[in-house]
Amino acid sequence: ALQRLVDALDAPTWDVRKAALAALETVYGAAPTASLTALGSKYGDVRTLALKRVFERKLLDDSAVQSAIRRRLEDD
Repeated sequence: ALQRLVDALDAPTWDVRKAALAALETVYGAAPTASLTALGSKYGDVRTLALKRVFERKLLDDSAVQSAIRRRLEDD
């Protein structure tokens, strides 16, 4: 079931991608894992939402988040 949520982050429909991120946040709770996973999506809108959620949840100081953001910036 978890893999289906991760796969849904690359669904062609925005509402499905957004719901998948919300569901992953429910699964992972306060950990940044859902947003970190969404940063790997092929769709920019869900990556943007993941960054927004990291900010809203005050997780920018997390070392894993900082590392993931740096890696994404180097990829582009």
